[in-house]
Amino acid sequence: AALGPACDDLPPALLARLARVRLFFDESGERRALGDWDTDGDDGAHLAQPPLARALRPGRRRLLRDGERDDYPALIAALGRRDADVTDLVAAVETDAGLRTAAACAEARRALGSLREELRRAFPPDPEADGHPRLAALPLWPTVDGRLRSAGSVIRSGALAAALGDDWAELLDAPPGALLDPAGDEDADRLAPWFRFRAPTTFVLERLQSEARPDRPLHDQPAFLQGPEGWARVLRVLAAELDPPALAELPVQVDARGHLVTGRRFNATAEELQLARDLPLHDELADPTWAACAREVDPRLAPTLPPRRLIVALADAAQRGDDDDARADPAWRQTLYAWLLTRAAEIAADPQATGPLGHA
Repeated sequence: AALGPACDDLPPALLARLARVRLFFDESGERRALGDWDTDGDDGAHLAQPPLARALRPGRRRLLRDGERDDYPALIAALGRRDADVTDLVAAVETDAGLRTAAACAEARRALGSLREELRRAFPPDPEADGHPRLAALPLWPTVDGRLRSAGSVIRSGALAAALGDDWAELLDAPPGALLDPAGDEDADRLAPWFRFRAPTTFVLERLQSEARPDRPLHDQPAFLQGPEGWARVLRVLAAELDPPALAELPVQVDARGHLVTGRRFNATAEELQLARDLPLHDELADPTWAACAREVDPRLAPTLPPRRLIVALADAAQRGDDDDARADPAWRQTLYAWLLTRAAEIAADPQATGPLGHA
């Protein structure tokens, strides 16, 4: 205490020696030198104020005992040691095993959330990236199975509900290790500019890659791909971030045979499906129920079959003699004539349709 009034007059060399003397008490009552946050491995008693003190307390760096700062303000100021800031907390979470417990991570999240302006200055969020890359890697977020993971490794149940509906778990169950514990939701909201969680699109894509069975019947597919309810929700989630050509590369189409496939499929009427049944064109046609779901999401996902495609296919088959038996069937011919009348205006306006019409 006697040093206090004279601190301003002490030469730098003496201050440097005093900085190494165990003059201060840490929170456990042990005497230590005044700690330096800028020195790795420093075992002194470090300055920290709430809320950072609470967040840093479980770590390996010891903190200055309450009251020491008030008792020796001049000496502490002369020694030039600084208080902990958000960069020290981030560094501690990155390297200190003492901060890898659920309780410690909860305190760290609360501290960061209450110091958002300081956090913004130290770690400016990048709106084009996943918040801030350094913060995004921190294993701060609890999963429902009790693990701690980075934000990009977990998905929020609220995001799944918004994308897939409140009953999303009945359609697409999320592994416990991939789902954010609700205890982290409030902190996730407060820290949203810095932490980006797994998007529903990413989650659905991963499930597609691991579970979809292209070119197999629907009964061989996972439950979320077996019927209209699942198709509509999956397509809606994917279409929010993927354009139709990209989406067509995924196994989310259902062809006229009832198989899950990749590649664009055309929306066809019942007559077109019947007329194309034995033609190669049939492979390009969609299941009518799937097409209806897809077109509600985006008509481009199942575009209407151009009449010329069927006319050309019929003409090619006629030249090969592939469908002579079908052509001899009065019911088949009646279906053809009815379809031609229905699409007459489109056919008349398309030279590529009227040309081969005589051979169909």
